[in-house]
Amino acid sequence: MSKRSADTPTARQAEYLSFIRAFTDRWGMPPSFEEIGRHFMTTAPSVNNMIKTLETRGFLTRVPGQARTLRVIVPEQRIAAADPPAHRSGPRDTGTKALIQLASLVIERLVPALKDATDEQLWRALEAVRSAVDVVCIARGASTDERRGAEATLQRVALVAQGRSAETRPGRRLPWWRRQT
Repeated sequence: MSKRSADTPTARQAEYLSFIRAFTDRWGMPPSFEEIGRHFMTTAPSVNNMIKTLETRGFLTRVPGQARTLRVIVPEQRIAAADPPAHRSGPRDTGTKALIQLASLVIERLVPALKDATDEQLWRALEAVRSAVDVVCIARGASTDERRGAEATLQRVALVAQGRSAETRPGRRLPWWRRQT
């Protein structure tokens, strides 16, 4: 095991910092504690403890009591210098999260490009993306739950991209006149 300096985050801390930075870059606002917990499949108190630790160590700042104020202040080089995660017992990483992110990006760009297509053509295109993701999940050894989760996420992304969902991005809702009932 390599010696880590006091100003370098641990592997788990680096995962949190990377997620917060990537989420903020993508959505233009920091994630909520609930979104962080969902991503890391952990509880709100665990997220809160990690955020407090990251703040104490000087890796991020926030305004206590206000939502979505997390700001990563550590350079990416220091995050990348963190020790690689130790082998954890339990399910192996099948790359499902990265695959879902890539497929979501494809759907977000595909739906507007097919705005003049019929519903049947759009459905076939989205089904092709979902099917390809499922094939890759199977090839990588993803569990049935991971595959179902991937499918549910892609369905949600497709609904958002089509404007058929009240969710426009995390923490936001469509105006009342655009909501489907």
